[in-house]
Amino acid sequence: MNWNFSEFLNTEAFFSFSVIICLFLFVFLIKLALKKRKGLIPRIVAIVVLIASLFCLAIRPSIFKEKEERKAIILTPNFSKIWVDSLLAEFPEAYTFSMDTTDSLSSLPKINAPDLSYILRNYTNIDEFFICGIGLSDEDLRLIKDRKFTYFSADPPRGIITFELPKPIHLGEKFFLKGVYHDLNSNGKTLYLKGPEGILDSLVFNRDKFQEFSFQHRPKVVGNYLYQFLIKDKEGNFLDKEEFPVRIKKKEPTNIVFLNSQPGFEIRFLTNWLSDQGHHLLTRTAISKEKYRFGFFNGENLRQFAINKSLLKNTDLLITDLQALMDLKSNERQYLKSAVENEGMGVLLLATQADFSTQKINRSPLFRSFNYNEVQNREKEIQFGKESFSLEVLPFSLKRDFNQFPIFKNKELEGVVGWKLSGRGKSGLNLAQNTFQWVLEGRQQVYDYYWSEVLKPLLKKKGPDVKWYNPEKLAIQHEPMELRVFINGSDSLPPANIKGPSGQLINLPLMEDYQFSEEWKTTFWPLEAGWHQLNIHQRDPSGHLFVFSDSSWQSLREAELIRNNHYWSSVQRNDNQEIAKQLEKEEIPLFWFAFLFLLALSYLWFEEKFL
Repeated sequence: MNWNFSEFLNTEAFFSFSVIICLFLFVFLIKLALKKRKGLIPRIVAIVVLIASLFCLAIRPSIFKEKEERKAIILTPNFSKIWVDSLLAEFPEAYTFSMDTTDSLSSLPKINAPDLSYILRNYTNIDEFFICGIGLSDEDLRLIKDRKFTYFSADPPRGIITFELPKPIHLGEKFFLKGVYHDLNSNGKTLYLKGPEGILDSLVFNRDKFQEFSFQHRPKVVGNYLYQFLIKDKEGNFLDKEEFPVRIKKKEPTNIVFLNSQPGFEIRFLTNWLSDQGHHLLTRTAISKEKYRFGFFNGENLRQFAINKSLLKNTDLLITDLQALMDLKSNERQYLKSAVENEGMGVLLLATQADFSTQKINRSPLFRSFNYNEVQNREKEIQFGKESFSLEVLPFSLKRDFNQFPIFKNKELEGVVGWKLSGRGKSGLNLAQNTFQWVLEGRQQVYDYYWSEVLKPLLKKKGPDVKWYNPEKLAIQHEPMELRVFINGSDSLPPANIKGPSGQLINLPLMEDYQFSEEWKTTFWPLEAGWHQLNIHQRDPSGHLFVFSDSSWQSLREAELIRNNHYWSSVQRNDNQEIAKQLEKEEIPLFWFAFLFLLALSYLWFEEKFL
């Protein structure tokens, strides 16, 4: 029990006045008590009780005690009646809240709640939540992250429950689709992939319940398109249809420079692959001290070239090894550092064992800030579609660290290749070895996928470039989503707006990211479904976003909600911190202070008259 004198109904002035009056009264009564020596101690006790009770009557103290708490059962769509009956049998006094508009337990006494905020605002004595059904949204779960709750999941919905939207690709590239379809009776059903040109591929399910699928396609025309998944049963009857966007961009060749301290198969295969992609390449390979062999692909025919400001200003990416960097002259290293930090050029280091064993990497200004661990296993795996392929790497891995971003990770979520910011540019470190073996083994698609993902984030940004905060997440009509916009060379707040399918322009108030000075973010509430155009500085559309109608992809959205609630529940169960008990303040009844005051006063009067 805790006494609280910090809150009472009287003002602070009255509180001070009461203290002064009681102090004078205490001194006066003590003098009175000392006039007679007989019964001195009982008289002093009575005076103390008298003054204390008077003081408490003035300030009205309260006590804190543990709140009388109750459990809460929250019903969300597709909850299990068995789970609810079991919970009510164990906790008959629990509140039952329904957030399910299709509630089938119409005879169950329950409270209809529009959202979790309503429950927390109006029922403050809940100490534990039981969430039944598909679960609560991220926003609601954050409200009870410090409360105790248990999640009783709904069964997986029928339909596509796992799927990642394809990222924008360039003309000539393939996009890859993979996911999971769930149906208790899926055996014999057929999933079709349909594009603008018609049916592209199909897959016949050969088992019930969970069925994995994967497709790939190479579009032939630039533009924004809608592709579809179609589900038909054994008889050919149409069951389900879901559409998804694919954006195909015109491929712009990039300028890439190779600096090599010696020839090798990795460099040879990589230059051939990049030249086949149409990129402009310049290569310089050392054959002896200060003697080089020069090469060029798809660009200007140069017999030789020098590392200077003019060359690096027009270079999007430099690929090199550490020895080639160390062999650069002092002024060339300064040009390189300036091109990365001021012009936004990217640098990729193809690391070797010697770079770490001799500690040479720690002498490079661009790469000594990378944090890495030494590991034993040199074989890693990367995921490609439904298959995983082994990858030979150096006996090191990039640590999970602030401002260090992995591109491919191992099972411990540490990077085998990653990048860091270096001014306006990026420095990348590749620990993978002998990736050309994939080509020799006939796994060209894996090779294409790996190097596309590695090089893409390192290339110099050209003009405004839109980055979505979470490209794999569906943008749903009437639901908020966060947009991130990278604007090359912008140090002031840029004017931005988004144009919907109907032509309506909505201004976007951008806020600068605290970590990346050229990245801006905002929250957008789409009112229309369809393609939206993002405009910066009143230029041509610099980004595109497809918004789904609020009735689209119901199975996928429900499955993601279920997975998210499972995650939050597991995180809370693994948290060893004890959840604090809720306390409530209760005022002590003034009757007891009045009774003590009268009792002490009566004793003093009786003692004065008769003793």
